[in-house]
Amino acid sequence: MNARKAWSKHAPPLEAVLQALAWQVVSPQWTRDDGQYIPLPTTWLNRGGWEDEPTRAAKPAHSERSSAIHQALKEVEHGQPS
Repeated sequence: MNARKAWSKHAPPLEAVLQALAWQVVSPQWTRDDGQYIPLPTTWLNRGGWEDEPTRAAKPAHSERSSAIHQALKEVEHGQPS
């Protein structure tokens, strides 16, 4: 299954996805070893990654990376190709 199919299957609320990604992109798990442990988008969607709770070490941040993710997700939500 690819990420678009997983997105359609689970239909996560965009705001919840964006809020989760805001802290996940700066979390120790995602930044460790130059991002080696960032989950694949399909995996993240299938396991409900938008429902994860922030860890103490992860704080929301507005970075170029989170802005790019935010923009890409808005395009997916509105059916626009990236």
